[in-house]
Amino acid sequence: MNTQKVVQLYDNKLYDDIMIFLNEMGVESDHTRKAYETDIRQFFKLIKGKELEHLTLEDVQLRKNDVEKFKQILLDNGLARSTINRKISAIRSLLENLKANEWDVKTAFFKNIKWLKTQDNKYGVLDVHEVWEMARLAREKEREYKEVKYYFILFALDTCLRKQAILKLKWSDFEEVEDGVIVHAIDKGNKEFRQKISKEFYNELLSIKKDGEVRVFPISSDSIDNMVCRLKKLMNIPEERNIAFHSIRKAGVTFQYRITGDLTQAMKAAGHSNPIVTMRYLDLRDYGVTGAVSFGNKIDEELYKKVTHEELIKAIENCPKDIQLILNIKLNEISSENPQ
Repeated sequence: MNTQKVVQLYDNKLYDDIMIFLNEMGVESDHTRKAYETDIRQFFKLIKGKELEHLTLEDVQLRKNDVEKFKQILLDNGLARSTINRKISAIRSLLENLKANEWDVKTAFFKNIKWLKTQDNKYGVLDVHEVWEMARLAREKEREYKEVKYYFILFALDTCLRKQAILKLKWSDFEEVEDGVIVHAIDKGNKEFRQKISKEFYNELLSIKKDGEVRVFPISSDSIDNMVCRLKKLMNIPEERNIAFHSIRKAGVTFQYRITGDLTQAMKAAGHSNPIVTMRYLDLRDYGVTGAVSFGNKIDEELYKKVTHEELIKAIENCPKDIQLILNIKLNEISSENPQ
């Protein structure tokens, strides 16, 4: 009986240290914390068949093949290679933290784990919530041009334009129309690109306009790249994800696809003429069959109709920001169709 009590206390201490690690990851961003917890929970559920609350020291004494097995399961379920690299990086960070806190775990084997190559997706893809967090941090942490950098990031997400095209934009390239503001841009290969933004967002942009300045974003390409490097560190984004400013464009294109489910619409947002190129942009991770297989049981497709209002709100609050945005868009559509 006494032995059982000792083991229980020991396990609680392990769980407490894991929670401290996750909270540390979430100091700058709660979304980052949730992403780490989701990845780590998924690993131990698939490999050890346990929830974090029930892990023992033996469960965290991992071997290289435990990680290789996890990698293969995710590959078989069709997850993006950049996503798999991110998940493995989360496991590695946890083990290194536990080791630093004198838990008897091994981490050296990670040196022998080969990161998956992402030839079809040279730069990794950011989630929409990560882009918003990046913009927020730019506004709060950058020393110079805080507001300009904040809106530069959001403008790239909204329009899916490349960095160089955005840097060339002039205030004269905006044309107000009845239902928005048209952006006339010259993108890669001198290709004319027309994108529409809301009047509300355009009015926000006007807050950074300076007298006598013709450019919308009077900063350099290097300053943007250096900013992204700093923000990646603040957000604890591992190098294996290969995140660059171009990842924001990919986030915007992916979001367009998730809203509409239409590859043609995503192609239009990206300015592509080849659907294969657009498919390489899209990050469809953590959706569909992957979630169903990971949970290991049949998902009730009408569960949302059976839960309480409070449970539904809590579930939505814990969804990624892009899912929340899609829900808000649909709610706005319903509201406009059925005005009170």
